[in-house]
Amino acid sequence: MVEQGPFKPLVVGSSPSGGTIFGKYLLIMSEFHKKHIGPSQKEIDEMLQYLNCDNLNDLLEKIVPKNILDIDDMSIGNEVFSENDILNHVKKIGKNTLRILDSNDPFDSEIIDLAPVIYQYLDEDTLDRYENLKHNLKNENIGYVENSKLVRGLDYYNDLTFEFVYKATVLGGGGRYDKLAESLKLGNSAGVGVAFGVDRIINCINYVPSTKKIMLIGQNFDDIKSVSKKLDKSGIKYFLPIRKSKENTQYKEAIKNNVDYVINCTEKTIKNPKNNESFEFNIRNLKKLI
Repeated sequence: MVEQGPFKPLVVGSSPSGGTIFGKYLLIMSEFHKKHIGPSQKEIDEMLQYLNCDNLNDLLEKIVPKNILDIDDMSIGNEVFSENDILNHVKKIGKNTLRILDSNDPFDSEIIDLAPVIYQYLDEDTLDRYENLKHNLKNENIGYVENSKLVRGLDYYNDLTFEFVYKATVLGGGGRYDKLAESLKLGNSAGVGVAFGVDRIINCINYVPSTKKIMLIGQNFDDIKSVSKKLDKSGIKYFLPIRKSKENTQYKEAIKNNVDYVINCTEKTIKNPKNNESFEFNIRNLKKLI
């Protein structure tokens, strides 16, 4: 039997279904990893000798035009990427090229540094509006920082985009989307939008709980209940009388416990027992005091 091609037949077992084909398959698979990884050093040396080249760099200089030959070593960092990582990365960037500017992937860092500055590709009208906006911000004493690589997560912005940043935390952002209404068939209205992350704002607030001691007094239980709900909603701690008693007795109890303020829930007043100053009760006044 004569086999065509570079592979010799390898008979496996006595199966009439074609052991020879199966054997060829095994031989192909056994050679696959070698071909995939590339030639061995011995094969490289034989190739260089045949081509009369001293080394691979010598070969490159002979076959690659000088005007496109990069004489510097490529800096690819210390990260190791699989072929699958690279392919997925290219697919992601292919869907939305500008998103690479917003990437934290170390693979993208060098590409980002070499990317052209978007200001160089703006028309005169856009640049005029941009300069006018910066002028107005300065007039209103509103500080700002320009970022040529700022990219918002949504793709319907067509002009200015912006973010509000506090200590490297983005609290919110937005931009112009003049064509959004038209794309939704809602007319031709231009628009500007902004959104904030409430959780991010809360995390940036340096809240220091008050150490002031507050006690509620009053003859009417419903009055005390009404005031306590307001304090609970505002996150303000307080004490209650240990037993039902006259207001005068409750006030003496407050003094005994060395409280800073006494709220008379019936009279709707705030009193400082140390200097007898009295104020109308509301949450705003109370927060100023504590």
